[in-house]
Amino acid sequence: MAVIVYTVSPGDTLSHIAEKFGTTVEAITRANGIIEPDKIYPDQRLRIPIFEEERFITYTVQPGDTLYSISNYFGVSPDKIAAASGLEDPDTLAINQALRIPITEPTFPGVYTVRPGDTLYSIANKFNTTVADLINLNKITTPNLIYPGQQIKLR
Repeated sequence: MAVIVYTVSPGDTLSHIAEKFGTTVEAITRANGIIEPDKIYPDQRLRIPIFEEERFITYTVQPGDTLYSISNYFGVSPDKIAAASGLEDPDTLAINQALRIPITEPTFPGVYTVRPGDTLYSIANKFNTTVADLINLNKITTPNLIYPGQQIKLR
């Protein structure tokens, strides 16, 4: 999920803004802590969550892997991995077999799904926070062990 900042213009409504950016009024109100959606004002700056389409990462099956262990690691159901990878027999995996792991951005603001290559530092920079805040908020005990598909709370 990407977040942009939008400055409210005279006459704007949350419904109009949500439609303009392809998001929902609920997502905007949650992202901004708005209690009364009909009370926005010109020049107010709003965080607008933009939802992205489903993506995939490729995972290479290692010795000892099962579809269940892979699904636990990535936090994705075995059925979704099997469907995305076109597995005819989900009980049979081959070493070095490439699997497509669907990574879907969260449907609520305040959470980021880790992508390949991400570090806590890069995530902190992207969302204007600190590594220490991410570690504390997510109760991370080994900061260098985040993984694709992991959901990180941002606030």
